Amino acid sequence: IWTVGNLSQIKLGEIMAYLNSCIYGLMIVYGRKLRLDTKIHPFKTIAYTLLFVAPLVILLGIVLQLFNISILTPVITSLSFMSIITLLAIAFFSTVLTFGFFYFGIEKVKPQVASILLLTEPIWVTIWGLFLFGQTLTLWGILGIAGIIFAVLLV
Repeated sequence: IWTVGNLSQIKLGEIMAYLNSCIYGLMIVYGRKLRLDTKIHPFKTIAYTLLFVAPLVILLGIVLQLFNISILTPVITSLSFMSIITLLAIAFFSTVLTFGFFYFGIEKVKPQVASILLLTEPIWVTIWGLFLFGQTLTLWGILGIAGIIFAVLLV
């Protein structure tokens, strides 16, 4: 269960979402340049990215806790063997595999095309959730997927 405490947390969430889009833009432009200039393997690029980003995320979490600010607080009731396996699967499919394809792909296409293709990410997450984790697709999910496809085709 995810809870939002107050309006200031929502505003902070909007700021974080804006920063996320800026970081994605930088990743597209500079990730492509890095791949073309150095020919580093995509998974090595992921390792460097995660080694740089993970400490920043931990630091951000510590700073937010010092000010008693949490954007979304997950309620974790137990950490069983299956939940650990599930978390590892989510980490692999949502980070390692997707960013591997991302860094491989931005070497092949222009940054403009890569940024448009990134808009389809929620569709792929939904597909992985359906097949790997047995999630169900609701009417709102189908309408959301259709809206994303329509918006991408417009561009």
